[in-house]
Amino acid sequence: MKVMIYADWMTFRQSLRSLLFVIVIYTATAMLWNGPLFFNLIVTVLSIITPTTLFSADRSVDWDRLSLALPVTRRDVVASKFAVGAIVNLGLLAVSGGLMLVYGLLNPHTTEQIAEMAAGLLGSEAAALAMMGLMMLIAFKFGIEKSRYIMMGCIFIPIIAGVLLSRVAGIGDKMQAALAWLSDLLSHHAGFFLLGMVVLGVAVYVICYRISVHIYQKTEL
Repeated sequence: MKVMIYADWMTFRQSLRSLLFVIVIYTATAMLWNGPLFFNLIVTVLSIITPTTLFSADRSVDWDRLSLALPVTRRDVVASKFAVGAIVNLGLLAVSGGLMLVYGLLNPHTTEQIAEMAAGLLGSEAAALAMMGLMMLIAFKFGIEKSRYIMMGCIFIPIIAGVLLSRVAGIGDKMQAALAWLSDLLSHHAGFFLLGMVVLGVAVYVICYRISVHIYQKTEL
């Protein structure tokens, strides 16, 4: 198991420069445009990229077949991917939190928004965990190439559908009313909602891991 985690981590290390470059771009954008939202994107966007990096590298060297020659189980192979994904995600969360703190210190007028910024970061973390877990599950089932298109469909189809429905007479007003009700609910129970979101994100990640193990054990290599 440790060997697999080390191998996956060494594979991921090759992308660290690109990762750091993106972090610098997001940080510069946040500082110049006074947009702390970009710190949240560090967690979500870069976490979702992690599975693509891991699986693409494996595919280039046919690692699925090579791993069978090692004294590891298929469960170890899956667990390694999810472990490295979790490590990278937590690292990105720490980096985003640190940058957000620095942003708050450099911009005293945003001090009253720190709680809101932290809440947004937790929401982004929950979304990142869930989407990263789903991305890995789909990759184990259909391969990394197909998983990209499936995830894009899962993200953009609901957005497009929501925009189209909002233009339909009567439905748009109901959607606005629902959003207003949800906003009011969150303003009174934001803490419980965010905690529930994070717990849900972790639960989805764990469930995706268990399903991925089941899928990979039945996959013919």
